Amino acid sequence: MKRSTLRSTRVLVSAAALALSGSLQAGPLSPPSGPITSTMKPLDQVEARTPITSETCPGNSQCVFRITQPGSYYLTANITVPAPKSGIRIASPGVTIDLNGFEIIGQAGSWSGVEFENQAGSYPGTVVRNGKVRNCGGSGVHLFATGTRGTIIEQVVATGNGQVGIFVSDAGVLRHCSASQNLGGGFQAGTANNSVVEHCVAYGNDGSGFSIVGQGGLVRHCSAAENTGDGFTIGNGASIIDCIARGNDSVGIYLSNGSCVRNCTSSNNGLDGIRVSNDCQVVNNHCDNNGLGGEGAGIRLMSSDNRVEGNHCVDGDRGISAESVGNIIIGNRCSGNTVNWYIVAGNSLGPIVSAGNNAAIISGNSAPGTLGSSDPHANFTY
Repeated sequence: MKRSTLRSTRVLVSAAALALSGSLQAGPLSPPSGPITSTMKPLDQVEARTPITSETCPGNSQCVFRITQPGSYYLTANITVPAPKSGIRIASPGVTIDLNGFEIIGQAGSWSGVEFENQAGSYPGTVVRNGKVRNCGGSGVHLFATGTRGTIIEQVVATGNGQVGIFVSDAGVLRHCSASQNLGGGFQAGTANNSVVEHCVAYGNDGSGFSIVGQGGLVRHCSAAENTGDGFTIGNGASIIDCIARGNDSVGIYLSNGSCVRNCTSSNNGLDGIRVSNDCQVVNNHCDNNGLGGEGAGIRLMSSDNRVEGNHCVDGDRGISAESVGNIIIGNRCSGNTVNWYIVAGNSLGPIVSAGNNAAIISGNSAPGTLGSSDPHANFTY
């Protein structure tokens, strides 16, 4: 084959290869035939909730907004509540309201910020969360109805309202909420049974900080300070654990029959640090400087069959005051009270030992004891 012919063949092969390479790299310039499909989701899938507006939740003469269907709802702006209306009225079970960080703000003569339409109705599955309710003439959030169980209120701030800051129904849950400067008290469960309140703060309310007076409630990791009533009022068969009551005008922690208070601190209250009725357990609490507004005890037993153990009561009018028979009092410590122990006849108790003091400075690895008793149930005055 001649060289010129071979050269021409190579040129043709190279051109074909280049054309093939280009066809593999470049797509067609014209769009494909047929409909164009989109991967974007419709709005009702992106935000599968209902905004609270005058179109979706029209109000009436009694409320700004009214929710009549189950579902998840959310605020898109602050709400101003005029007289004589409430802010949001719930007229259906199965409603979740996300305040979405916004405020419900009451004007003079307004009613509650969020409430059930009928206090004798049934609204199971109600949830309110994440916002602030202030200056309403009624309660901030009033979710009490006699036929309702299991409401949840969380991350709500209620302040400056004309009645209770937050009111919950039977078997309700309150968590991570704050109630301050409300005229009817901070938190209330009324006659609600088996409610749980945790990680909540009641400060500066006119009335009790927490009034959880139904049976079988649980209050834990909460704080009640500078309220004009009791810090905590707890119902029958309930427990209050790891809580703080400070500077309340009346009793720090008040327990009804068959209840338990454990690992709490109650200090600088106007009357008693802890006051209990009968059949209660008062265990491992610290009571300091109570009785600022009258004669008060660190722990006061008003009735019988109570167990008082491992408590520390200092700097009050009385340390431990047992004013009825049939209680057991063991392993407690009292110091600096005007009267450290006041116990009527007819109670069971470990020996009360006046602990001695070390006679010299201790510096080293050992020293003689000064307690004066090895009885494991001894109570000590020091």
